[in-house]
Amino acid sequence: MKRRIIMSAPAKHLYLLDILRGVAALAVVIFHYVGFYFTAPLTLPDTFTRAQMPFYAALSVIYSDGWRAVELLLSGFIFFYQYGDAIRSRTVGGYEFFVLRFSRLYPLHFVTLILVAGGQLISTSIDHQPVMYACNDAKRFLLNLFFLTDWLPGNWVCWSFNGPVWSLSVEIFLYFLFFFFALLMPASWMARFASAIGLTVLGIFIYSQNKLHLFGVPLFCFYSGGTAYLLWERMHRDGWSKAIVATTALSALAGCIAFTVLHFTESALYALIFPLIVLLLALCQDWSRDLGRPIRVIGEISYSTYLIHFPVILLLLLLQKASITHLDFSKSSTWLLYLAMVVGISIPSHYLFERRAQRFLRKRLLASPRSPIGKEATV
Repeated sequence: MKRRIIMSAPAKHLYLLDILRGVAALAVVIFHYVGFYFTAPLTLPDTFTRAQMPFYAALSVIYSDGWRAVELLLSGFIFFYQYGDAIRSRTVGGYEFFVLRFSRLYPLHFVTLILVAGGQLISTSIDHQPVMYACNDAKRFLLNLFFLTDWLPGNWVCWSFNGPVWSLSVEIFLYFLFFFFALLMPASWMARFASAIGLTVLGIFIYSQNKLHLFGVPLFCFYSGGTAYLLWERMHRDGWSKAIVATTALSALAGCIAFTVLHFTESALYALIFPLIVLLLALCQDWSRDLGRPIRVIGEISYSTYLIHFPVILLLLLLQKASITHLDFSKSSTWLLYLAMVVGISIPSHYLFERRAQRFLRKRLLASPRSPIGKEATV
């Protein structure tokens, strides 16, 4: 008789995935440093080269491709983990799911939207020029207010107000799809796995046709992450050997090398490499339940970091426009100031505002506030 190796129950808190989300948010923060060089919305001077940006030798990849961190598929993995079975078993209904997500995302979004709207008005009053994003009219404000900026046809989408919110608009759309997917999700693991694979492939196909942008990259990124979660779940159920960790690590490494050297398509990056990295980190968390816990703050403040960094850019540029400051954005000290401001504001924003607003809303809107697995991860 073959001996089956039983893996322990999955880790309850995935600190490593939280930290990965935090690192991804910081990559976007650094990528957007280029905004300090714009002479008009999304317009760089002809003489600009990225090589003049601080720490370019170390950060060149992030300066050029840091935006890809938005597509790290963590939401797919985490949502399957936290909500999949809870929604399928009707433990979490549509209203509770809405309140859980609304209370998590909306308070900080609303505050930063108002701050940016005010800042852009000040900017245009100084030199008739908005900062970074041009479409700051009443219609776009309403779309931002309800997370609908990217629900328009692709050729109608325009960067506006707190620009990074575009990814949240896409995620809200994915939440609707996911809720009904989870509600109708069969009990059979194989059927769920096949469904997730099918939606991933569908997303890749739509992306290749350059149509229905909400169903392209967002769809296959989200369900690639869901597929990684289902593999992780199966490993615990069937007692797969921990040797799978080594295999996954080698696969992720090989995929990264292939993408870098052979220039594989974005589909390979999003549908293969990223899911393998996420799966690897989840398996590492199983090995050590507290791995990453001492630095979990990086993940916990990721949402604040992501939403606050453009208001910081706006503030610094307003001070520059008003001749209150005279910063040289090519200096490393200015870069460090920017990063310190983003992180320094994000920490109290998360612990003193985000968490309190979240608890307040859940207490008021839910009869028995809870999340499906206890403490909700920072997604």
